[in-house]
Amino acid sequence: MSNFKLVIPAFNEEMRIMKTLESLNKVFGKRVNILVVSNGRSDKTVEILEAWKKKHKNFRYLDFSEKLGKGGAILEGLKITKNKMKLSIIIPAHNEENRIRPTLEAYLPFFERIYNKDFEIIVSLNDCVDHTLEVVEFYKNMFPQLKIINSEEKGKGLAIKKGFDLAQGELIGFVDADDAFDPYSIKNIIKNLNKYD
Repeated sequence: MSNFKLVIPAFNEEMRIMKTLESLNKVFGKRVNILVVSNGRSDKTVEILEAWKKKHKNFRYLDFSEKLGKGGAILEGLKITKNKMKLSIIIPAHNEENRIRPTLEAYLPFFERIYNKDFEIIVSLNDCVDHTLEVVEFYKNMFPQLKIINSEEKGKGLAIKKGFDLAQGELIGFVDADDAFDPYSIKNIIKNLNKYD
């Protein structure tokens, strides 16, 4: 049997998710790539998923702070598991409510004009205690290409790694939240990269 992808929606599943993952691992082993979409949780589901991910390379998870419902969680998972897109840009963010807005306002329409829907910007929040999440969610309502990771774990490097784990682009890069690197520069880098194999 060839590899296949499986999306599992999860809402406060700390009591059941481990048993589900163990059963799937026993039956399919590495032949299945699993994506669990946790949403609106108030338990320890994500801690369990993080521990499982460290031991299984064929496993990933998304953690949405808002309740998506089962259907919404599945749709978000299917977006991630579809074929690769052209570009992924990761923006790590720690308490960036005042600086991330101009970055998103510059990047989202710029890359939409170039790639239409065939790109993603992943904002990877880490241990934010301000209103960064609300700012990013505001733009997500206008641009479906925007994805959000909301982690309580600290560290820019970890935030970038979480973004890379979810990125689906043929080209993947990261920029800071403060708009220090303008989107035209990224376009020029991509143009030059395309000259080489």
